[in-house]
This record gives sequence, structure tokens and C-alpha cells, in this order.
Amino acid sequence: MKPARGLPAATPRWLADVRIVICAILLTSGCREDVPSIAHLPASLRQPLGILALVEMATGGALP
Repeated sequence: MKPARGLPAATPRWLADVRIVICAILLTSGCREDVPSIAHLPASLRQPLGILALVEMATGGALP
């Protein structure tokens, strides 16, 4: 596969660096989140969304 025009080919080192930066950003934002406060949200804001809703429906409300 040819690299996109105007962009250099991605090296394994560059891809690893990008993944490390993205994981560091996600870890930082996850550690800063106040997870227990989610229980105090009104019920209208606590709507199940995404793939976890499907997993919860499939397991009968108990996440594995």
C-alpha cells in the first residue's frame, strides 16, 4: 500500500508513539473523572448508550 500523497510513510516507531500519546491522554482524562458522582445524575441523563447497553441487555442487567 502506498502512503498518502504529501505524507511520509508511517514507521512502526511513529505508530507506537502515536498510540502511547493517545493512551496517555485517555488515561489522564479517565483518572481525572469523578466516577462516583455519576450516581447523583438525574435519571434522564443516565440513559444506556452504545455497546455496553447491548451487553447489559444480553446478561439480564448484570455486567460480567
